[in-house]
Amino acid sequence: MIKILIFNLLFYLLGFALPVNAQEINSRTFLVNALTIVNLQKNIQELKSKTTIPVIFPTKIPANKEKTYASYSSYGINPNLYHFWQINADATPDCHGTRVCNIGFLRGEIEGKFDLKYRAMPGNKEYYKARVILKNNTIAYYTPFHSMASGINPIIEWRRGRILYTLSWRIEADSSQQKQILIDMANSIQ
Repeated sequence: MIKILIFNLLFYLLGFALPVNAQEINSRTFLVNALTIVNLQKNIQELKSKTTIPVIFPTKIPANKEKTYASYSSYGINPNLYHFWQINADATPDCHGTRVCNIGFLRGEIEGKFDLKYRAMPGNKEYYKARVILKNNTIAYYTPFHSMASGINPIIEWRRGRILYTLSWRIEADSSQQKQILIDMANSIQ
């Protein structure tokens, strides 16, 4: 208990932000300023100049021991930043959202397809996503970490008008805590 108090005091003195219920979430998992992501602001400003979809991003992200690098992209058969964009947080500067080195992302898509169910192994069973309420009474849906051909990071999705936003992040915390961490991230968006 003393170690936790000392650790929390050091984070406070160094100016790191803690989630509101940091002790309840996990004494070892803290949300930090998203500007710790290399080139995040530059990528957000550049993306804003190339799309009409509102560009948003959490101001708080889970702490990462290694440097994290920002990039943005528009995937699909015909990439189109006016229809779909994704801001990536990656473990390497040249990752550009590739699954193997991607830590997390926020995606914005006009008229994005939304499903209330997801499939998971074993048995390719179908499950319902959990309904959650974000700030301003925004209804969102949470999908926990699960396995298919590979591990799928936890996801939270919500709509603002015609735009579907999807936030997914690799969170090194107990599965019971990952949902609250994603909710706190989504709620940090201005």
